[in-house]
Amino acid sequence: MVLWLRVRRGNMTFLRKKSKHIIFAALLFLGFHFTQNTLACVKPEAVYPDLSLLSILPDAGLPLDYIPTDLADLGDSVEVDGSACLKEEAAQDLIKMFRAAKKDGVNLAVTSAYRNPARQEKVYQYWLKTEGSGAKYEVARPGFSEHQLGMAVDLTDSSIEYLPVNQEFGTSRGGKWMKRNAHKYGFVMSYPKGKRGRTGFNYEPWHWRYVGPNLARRILSWKADLTKLDEGGGIPSMASTGKLKPLVLSADAFTSIYLDGDKKSILIAKNENKQLPIASISKLVTAVAIKEYYKEDAEIIIGNDHLSDKGSSNRYRTGDVFKADDLLYSVLVESDNDAVMAFANALSEKALVNMMNSTVGQSGMDNTVFYTPTGLDFWDRGPKYNLSTPNDMVTLIGTILEKHPEIMDITRIREFTLYDISGNKHHIVRNTNELLDDADLGVEIIGGKTGTTPKAQENLVLVTKPPQGGGVVVNVVLGSDDHFGDMRALISWFSENYSWAEPSRSNIGMGIIN
Repeated sequence: MVLWLRVRRGNMTFLRKKSKHIIFAALLFLGFHFTQNTLACVKPEAVYPDLSLLSILPDAGLPLDYIPTDLADLGDSVEVDGSACLKEEAAQDLIKMFRAAKKDGVNLAVTSAYRNPARQEKVYQYWLKTEGSGAKYEVARPGFSEHQLGMAVDLTDSSIEYLPVNQEFGTSRGGKWMKRNAHKYGFVMSYPKGKRGRTGFNYEPWHWRYVGPNLARRILSWKADLTKLDEGGGIPSMASTGKLKPLVLSADAFTSIYLDGDKKSILIAKNENKQLPIASISKLVTAVAIKEYYKEDAEIIIGNDHLSDKGSSNRYRTGDVFKADDLLYSVLVESDNDAVMAFANALSEKALVNMMNSTVGQSGMDNTVFYTPTGLDFWDRGPKYNLSTPNDMVTLIGTILEKHPEIMDITRIREFTLYDISGNKHHIVRNTNELLDDADLGVEIIGGKTGTTPKAQENLVLVTKPPQGGGVVVNVVLGSDDHFGDMRALISWFSENYSWAEPSRSNIGMGIIN
């Protein structure tokens, strides 16, 4: 007995053909639809690296609590069965692709996009009961589905009456259009015909994976077997995803990025583009402005304008005179606000702040703004705070390492004896960064800067060497309850979850498929 099941979803009518367990399948389908609507665009609680280009292999799947960041609901932008979500970049290019297809008279539709492991388990168990052992070539086990990455879609089109997950899509108008054009919008077919030995799955003309236009075009030009694209990865390489653990920090935003020449690898990030107060981390930019304006032997006089203000250290007396390079140690090592204001007064506070904003503007730090050279909370017609993001802080460190590496050298000094212009000992400058004395940290510190105010909470930028090999790792935590504790946890995490030796194969980077 053959039955047809017609189900209406939004603007589409889905026509289903089933010869066994039809009633159970219908109920299960409606259950899946409800789950998709209620759980599709969830936000991740556990923080993992971005696994968007991970090769999901039979022995290397995803953590079951992995949820991609920035999932975007496709909404009314495209024809969708219920609710469907993809990562933001993939969603935007999918919308462009659907519009281009429509101009060519092809009406594509999405029948499935992001799928969480709980829903995948229901799908898998149903087809296991229906198809037996053959189901392993039809449906991925929970934790081994590309749909969990938020980078894959199942498609159909009007020329086959929107039949879902159907071989007919391969020869339909929509399927033919996808083969000619999908790569232009960053999509590739995950499971081509005759490749089950490599991909582990039967031919699925409806299943398309987003990898970005550049990589998709390279795949097309190479006529590549997608399962080979994870060969020859670089440093660092992701450790086994089966052992991958989430990172839990108190910080509102953080990132850890490996830099080696022109190479940049994001190890892990949360809210990396969120603009937050940065407090005394601002003094890294203050130092850049000072280095570019003052000669090293310029004489800087301590004025009396700010010595009694909130934020004063009471270390200095009006009329104390220092060489610019010596007083800079007080700015960067002990984060002294009176020392900063001495530089500001010699130039004018407004001029120094303008120089700081010009410095970050030239570096492409579009989400960074300064109101004060110290990083203290600033009141002028309401509260104002020096603001930046973890990503902008990484850009700043790259600029400092390239143009003013001596600033990083200063920030890792534990103690410095400050002498005035006459050669008289003034005081011992002691570093505010307690991690400099942490023998258990496991990596060498190149430099960094702390920053704390009631509004900003605790913040820390720390530049380290990787556990082995060249390059540097730039680590940023903003809005933390415990910046030193969070930084220890961040360093421990990337040390354990990445391999820093030269790999023969890498599971991440250009890895794509299965």
